[in-house]
Amino acid sequence: MQRLLLLFMAILVYVPAQATTVLRLSVEEMARRADLVVRAEVTRVEVQSDPTDEARITTHVTMRVLDTFKGHQTAPTLTLKLLGGSNGRYILRVPGMPTFSQGEEVVLFLHATPRGFMPAGLWLGKYKVLRGEGPARAVRIPADCKTFTLEGGKLAEDVGVSHGDDSLDLDVLVRRIRAGATMGGGR
Repeated sequence: MQRLLLLFMAILVYVPAQATTVLRLSVEEMARRADLVVRAEVTRVEVQSDPTDEARITTHVTMRVLDTFKGHQTAPTLTLKLLGGSNGRYILRVPGMPTFSQGEEVVLFLHATPRGFMPAGLWLGKYKVLRGEGPARAVRIPADCKTFTLEGGKLAEDVGVSHGDDSLDLDVLVRRIRAGATMGGGR
């Protein structure tokens, strides 16, 4: 854990302050570290502005929980309060923050924070489920932020690199989440 913290601190020193940076982890490692992992259907996306500052925007994403793979989600719904959004007059973008659409089915890796649950690894913590002919697929939609991997104990920046974990059969993703969730440990 201490080694990973030192590596993360090295990322912060290496990357310019205005960039959002995330460390790409395997599905199993993300599941092990997450506080909550769910499959859900987005039922409502609502943008709200602070009454005292119209440019301070949050997006409230409410979803119906379909499955809980890790953690204790006993309520039938879950709401994320994410920084950013567009209120018609202002746009507040947070690099790397995933976006959500009403009606989409998602698999989310979430961390508990004082402000509620947040996607672990920003966009890396959200899979969109695609259903059609054949098996359901779970895909991650890349967002504009720097991602790094650990290769041989050294940080390597992902530059236009596609990873096998970014598009998986839903059944494979679920098996890997369950395997990671039983690994023990935590953040």
